[in-house]
Amino acid sequence: MNCSTAAARHLSSSGVDVYTALAGAVGALYGPLHCLWSLPSNDSRSLQPPCCSFVSYRRLQSELGLDHPDTMKSYGDLAVFYYRLQYTELALKYVGLV
Repeated sequence: MNCSTAAARHLSSSGVDVYTALAGAVGALYGPLHCLWSLPSNDSRSLQPPCCSFVSYRRLQSELGLDHPDTMKSYGDLAVFYYRLQYTELALKYVGLV
């Protein structure tokens, strides 16, 4: 159990109303410190990929290898992210890795 899950469980068992517990749990899981869900901004210079950093992709690649399913899924998700933003060159770059 990570810290986000622990915070969500603590809020739900503390006796607050349902909406407060739900808002706190969503904030703990998808807040700015946890990049489980990031939306692109209007400024292309501050574009956020679906994961926190490229270091985690490189770590997956170096520790597990490119043929591991987790690595392939991560690079596939990154390619889909860039394709939906109409950055086809970047999308094809990450599809080529897998």
